[in-house]
Amino acid sequence: MWCLWRAGADMLTGHQTYLAIKALQREDGRWIEGWATTGREDRVGDVVVPDGALYSLPLPLLFAHKHDQPIGSVVRAEVTKAGIRIRAKLTEGVARAEEVWKLLQDGALTAVSIGFQALKYSALPNGGTRFDKWEWHELSVVSVPANPDARVSVAKCVVVPAGSPRIEEIPTATRLASGSIKLLDHRAEIKRVTTTQGAIDVKLFAGMLADVVFSHTEPLRKRIAELEARPALSFQGEWQSALPYKPGAIVRHGRGAYVALRAIEPGKCPPARNGGGWERIFREEEK
Repeated sequence: MWCLWRAGADMLTGHQTYLAIKALQREDGRWIEGWATTGREDRVGDVVVPDGALYSLPLPLLFAHKHDQPIGSVVRAEVTKAGIRIRAKLTEGVARAEEVWKLLQDGALTAVSIGFQALKYSALPNGGTRFDKWEWHELSVVSVPANPDARVSVAKCVVVPAGSPRIEEIPTATRLASGSIKLLDHRAEIKRVTTTQGAIDVKLFAGMLADVVFSHTEPLRKRIAELEARPALSFQGEWQSALPYKPGAIVRHGRGAYVALRAIEPGKCPPARNGGGWERIFREEEK
């Protein structure tokens, strides 16, 4: 994390999280994909709220926040409940971009840092800062991450040797874009190509298989993130009109048990079969 304070100026700051290298295609260039921020508290106690970002694409992709060393551009930024997922392209033919790509492949660089200007922020009890609204200026590839909760989701590259067929010339069932093809179909196709066309490049197909696995597990990852974002259920005993209840609170009232679907203020909305912010989940039969 780095911060810069100037008299009479807004706060400029950065926030780091892990980066996932997704793939390399010689035809389209060199691409990286990962999380720019997760919205979780980092090691210095700061929180950057993902949906508070103001930005326009493409964003500059830099090395270590050095504005005189651009290495590419961020062409996609998707804001989700889990954070901001980015896709960026490294510019080929630029010396620094070539060095950064080699370091990414070797695992020497594993993180990104967002450079932004804070527009709305507040102090947190732990001494950190919560950034609720911020203007995103750039994304940098760095070496030391600050966010301990972010994780590398996938790391792979497809190296196409000289003389190898172009991606679009490879059978449809083995293309990187064929996420709808089942893994078993890929396996069978690879076996057929190996048998009928001779030896194939191992790294090429290893990268393709890795992308297939990613495409099939990504929906599961998103579903898990949605479930984790839901309020946790907790039993609060008998309902009491003087107490407030958070979403997910479970109480007993009369012969039934109810779960709060929203925040319930004290003295309002006693549990009912339907409506009022409660949903009945159990009813004891009369003896």
